[in-house]
Amino acid sequence: KHSFIRSLLVTVEMYLHHKILKIYQKNIDQYLCPSHFLSSKLVEWGLPKNKLKTIPHCLDTKKYQPDFTLGDYFLFFGRLDQEKGVDKLVQAMAQVPDKKLKIVGFGPEYKKIQALIKHHKLENRIELVGPKYDDELKEIIRRSYAIVVPSQWYEVFGLVNLEAAALGKLVIAADIGGIPEVVKDQQTALLFNPQSVTDLASKL
Repeated sequence: KHSFIRSLLVTVEMYLHHKILKIYQKNIDQYLCPSHFLSSKLVEWGLPKNKLKTIPHCLDTKKYQPDFTLGDYFLFFGRLDQEKGVDKLVQAMAQVPDKKLKIVGFGPEYKKIQALIKHHKLENRIELVGPKYDDELKEIIRRSYAIVVPSQWYEVFGLVNLEAAALGKLVIAADIGGIPEVVKDQQTALLFNPQSVTDLASKL
């Protein structure tokens, strides 16, 4: 309820600034977008194309030590929220025998994911690790087989894909938002239809 009210207030404020007072139009010279996808969406929403410039996110790879050894588990790391699609990933794992998955992170969907794992009797193959950070998280990524990015809502870029690459891992990622600009299907990733659990399972 409180989240809905906050979202409503933000929407009203944005409408007031953008549509009525035209604060953004009058006072901002340049918008920087991390992906062409986001830039195109902003044009759809009424921002002038000549004020938009795309500068992708980047990483300092000197801070990442890759490991190209194939581990024995798939890995999701991030916020456990509805738009991240972790429930779809658990459902897909139920169609993939003998594979293991680690889920690193926490969020409002944690208990739902926990119940879904139990429902599909996957407790011996899916591990809910909880939140991990910095070097500990990097080590978990390095020891994985591949990173899964099952996003259900637009990712304006998908920095997790760069982090996976910097640590020597390919990704299995949803074909949505800015993700296809970061990875190339059949080259650095396997992309799947975000609405299809079966397609995700086939890629796993």
